[in-house]
Amino acid sequence: MKSRYRTLEHLRQIPADEVLANHEPDVALNILLDHCGRSTDRWEALAAAMTFDYDDEKITFGQLLDSLDPAPASAQAT
Repeated sequence: MKSRYRTLEHLRQIPADEVLANHEPDVALNILLDHCGRSTDRWEALAAAMTFDYDDEKITFGQLLDSLDPAPASAQAT
């Protein structure tokens, strides 16, 4: 059964592993595609974030998204 709550504001408050694996993976994928776009830095940051052991440290989906932005997109080079 899918949640009726699919707003970004709501999903940002849920643990990242639940959003990505159980809660709304199709919605999360679209958000990640929009957020990361063509930025290889953001995709690399996402890959690095996904290697963390979520059993030790639960982070929210919002914290995951925020961790992908160490620098403003306009300042990224390469």
